[in-house]
Amino acid sequence: MSVTRAQLRRSIGVRTRQPFFERYNSGYLTASFVGSTSLEDQNNLKQEDDFWNGQYLYLPGYDISRVISDFVSSTGTLSFREPISGSITDKSYEIWGQFSAHDVNAAINQAIRDSWPFFFDSVREYIVIKHGTNSKLSLSRTARFIYRVAVENVALEYGTVTSTPSQQDYLVDSSKSFDSSYVGKEVRIHNGTSAGDRRVITEVINSSTVRVASAFTSTLDTTSRYAIAPNAAEDSDYGIVFTWDIQSASNSNAVEFLTSLEYHYGLVARVDYEAEFQPLSSDTDTTDCPSEYIELAAIARLYLIRLASAPRSEMDTWIGLQRAYSEAARAYVQTYAYRHNAGVIATWDTGRLLPEPFRED
Repeated sequence: MSVTRAQLRRSIGVRTRQPFFERYNSGYLTASFVGSTSLEDQNNLKQEDDFWNGQYLYLPGYDISRVISDFVSSTGTLSFREPISGSITDKSYEIWGQFSAHDVNAAINQAIRDSWPFFFDSVREYIVIKHGTNSKLSLSRTARFIYRVAVENVALEYGTVTSTPSQQDYLVDSSKSFDSSYVGKEVRIHNGTSAGDRRVITEVINSSTVRVASAFTSTLDTTSRYAIAPNAAEDSDYGIVFTWDIQSASNSNAVEFLTSLEYHYGLVARVDYEAEFQPLSSDTDTTDCPSEYIELAAIARLYLIRLASAPRSEMDTWIGLQRAYSEAARAYVQTYAYRHNAGVIATWDTGRLLPEPFRED
């Protein structure tokens, strides 16, 4: 199940027994005022004077962290050492004790990076074969393993945009006679402006203009060359291709065909591969990497960081916590690690197995 960075961070706050998260199970509060050097929340912050001193104030809406220098209970006011510039309109906040929210966010991302090869994202990517592709297709993610490559085997109708349309979701070709039979077909831009885009036709405006389901990356112009497929690529006929290679056995962001793609512009290649989960750059970013693993591994890393600056009298405590969470993360991996699919390694009899454009007569 997908989880956001905010959910992961706040869960870690609970598990590590940060005073703020033990008191406020929502994981955040909303202040009545946030200025350049202070925050006020008289409705919620009622602890004794100086209770929050030395801890970290975090404003998740701005990814800003400040050390709290003073707390006045009567007014619920937190003062911080370094001023904040600019106007603060999102007044949600968190308070962190043993480590800053930035440390937690970094530990979450490191845990995600370390999850390979135990946990991974299974990707099925559809790629328009563009003009100038020659024999290499670039993937949107860096692949750890590529399991299968297939190329569409359909008849395409080709065309060129003849004038810049009035809307970004329009395609204009005065040489065509578009009618209702084009609705549901798919446009692939294989050259020029918005090359690589795929869009389903939803409406015929007139005999030379169609509208697509969502706007093209850029408004099409006379450099845009396109192909129309009978339906969306997911429903098309595909043939497995065995004559391909990758740049590295363990890591690649491109598929190299051993036959030229020069005459196959507009067709779609389907690539099934395994990729690492992506780091999270904002609180709303999500990951499908198991949240339990992320939290255990992130907490182990945070305690390791804490250990580096701990006084000698506390070292045994931090060593024990770090080891406990590291072992828990390893135990989770041993129990729940994903199984890798078997890769396609056959390279023989390609003439029979390739789709029509790749067959050798």
